[in-house]
Amino acid sequence: MPITFLPRPNETNFKPVPAGTWAAICFRIVELGTQDAGAFQGKPKHKVLLSFEIHDEECRTDDGQPMVINSPRYTYSMHEKSRRELEAWRGQAFTDKDFGEGGFTLSKLLGVPCLLSVVHTVGNNGKTYANVA
Repeated sequence: MPITFLPRPNETNFKPVPAGTWAAICFRIVELGTQDAGAFQGKPKHKVLLSFEIHDEECRTDDGQPMVINSPRYTYSMHEKSRRELEAWRGQAFTDKDFGEGGFTLSKLLGVPCLLSVVHTVGNNGKTYANVA
């Protein structure tokens, strides 16, 4: 099946998730594969991205759907320094029992609620971007 790309209009009415703390649910996990970390960070790293639906009446698209926001790109690692945000989300530290045979499976995060802090930054192009803090 061919993949067809449609032209995008120059102007969009994209509305970023408002800044603040929002109740959300993880609905998508994307394995990004090995990504170039850049010369200053050293060797390429395996990365993953999480997507969240915001479940609040104030965070709806124009057609009434929940707004969506992506996490930063995380290194696919369970090293103690890499798992701090997961532990904050879970409300407890990982133990050896959590890893069991085969390790921790990221799919366990699908459908799990959390509180997300969203901050706004303005890019060089003057557009406002919503980011998970």
